[in-house]
Amino acid sequence: MTITLCDSRIELIPATLNMLKTELDPSHSVFESLDVTEPAYWPPELNDEDSNRFFMSLLETDPQNVGWSFYYAVDTTRGRKLVGNGGYLGKPSKAGTVEIGYSILTPFRRQGIATALTRLLVQKAFADARVHKVLAKTLPGFAPSI
Repeated sequence: MTITLCDSRIELIPATLNMLKTELDPSHSVFESLDVTEPAYWPPELNDEDSNRFFMSLLETDPQNVGWSFYYAVDTTRGRKLVGNGGYLGKPSKAGTVEIGYSILTPFRRQGIATALTRLLVQKAFADARVHKVLAKTLPGFAPSI
């Protein structure tokens, strides 16, 4: 079982295959299973059906990728608001590398949420003896992330 990652302000809930499938079905809501209020819009930019299917494939290929893939980010200081997502692009490579990424909903940017989320992902990664390097990439237009 994969544990939710959390600190004093944010909770990262690991996505299951069923949660990701629910996001593609407009007749169901993943928000209820997360125990959050539905945000004004979802998902954050750069997260679309293709990225969802990537993470679904990761979990379908190897169920042990739960915890090394997609996390929902919930701000617990605001009454459990879903504020974004983040995670890994899979388990550690044979070379001991993992890659992380995140996306925060526009109204919640520049408030330290991405920093808290990234800190939790890096801590989890380096708690695993297989991990020697954590990579992150961003697009040129995302100056705060750079």
